[in-house]
Amino acid sequence: MKQLIYFRILPFLIALSLQGCYDEIVYERNPFLKKELNYRTLEANNSLLYVGSSTTISANATGDSLRYEWYSSLGTIEPNGKTAHFISNEPGVATITCTITDLYNNSETKSINIKVTFELSFLNISASDTIFPINWPTKLNAIASGDQIEFNWWSTSGQIDGNGAKVVFIAQNSGEHTVWCKVTDINGNELTKQIQVIAQNLFVFKKLQADRYQMKPQENIEIEAIVLGREVEYSWRTYPQANILGSGSKVIFTICHSDTYSVECTVFDRLGNTAKKTVTIYVRD
Repeated sequence: MKQLIYFRILPFLIALSLQGCYDEIVYERNPFLKKELNYRTLEANNSLLYVGSSTTISANATGDSLRYEWYSSLGTIEPNGKTAHFISNEPGVATITCTITDLYNNSETKSINIKVTFELSFLNISASDTIFPINWPTKLNAIASGDQIEFNWWSTSGQIDGNGAKVVFIAQNSGEHTVWCKVTDINGNELTKQIQVIAQNLFVFKKLQADRYQMKPQENIEIEAIVLGREVEYSWRTYPQANILGSGSKVIFTICHSDTYSVECTVFDRLGNTAKKTVTIYVRD
């Protein structure tokens, strides 16, 4: 019986040992491949707060067995892994710091500032995208703080959905559009700001990004094409030739050999419109 089990397992072990570069093992199938720490962003839902109000801060990172350490120079911060809850009962500028450490004791630190105030304040209106296709939902956020403030949004063109500090704007026609927001606090104080956005008739290829840009042979990197638009297709290629696993807007790049590689993504729609972007990946032993 033991001999029979041995002969059944042996072909599997041989196939696995020969697989090597031919099949380009990826991390999801081989968790023993090291995934390097990549600390992308540290962001707060609101960078401007009225005294006594709160916000959530998020650390965006990839790596193995990440540990998060949070610190605030003002107020109170309550950590919860990769996010933290911040609140302050006194005015000032709070510096929020998050240090991330991975399984191999590599660490990176990022900091952001949050303003805490007693007064009505309106910093600006942010947009998830300022250039987008027509009929594409674009998120707008009024960054304001005050005592029981109300938000009033309007535009001479397009459609605004939602209420409060965050709304969605949709333009049915191409061209430049202006959106206004007025904030009013409990005492009747008012502040107004505006933002200009552009809608166009074709898709928008925003960027081509990788979760990191340097790797060792037989590791893998995730590459994503950020595209605004519907009914688009993706074509991927590399120079020199390497392996692209998957299809669509997100793929895995992997290779056995050290070199400098250009990964190119071409996006095209049914009308023949195309756009192309390239990222450089460094593979080093």
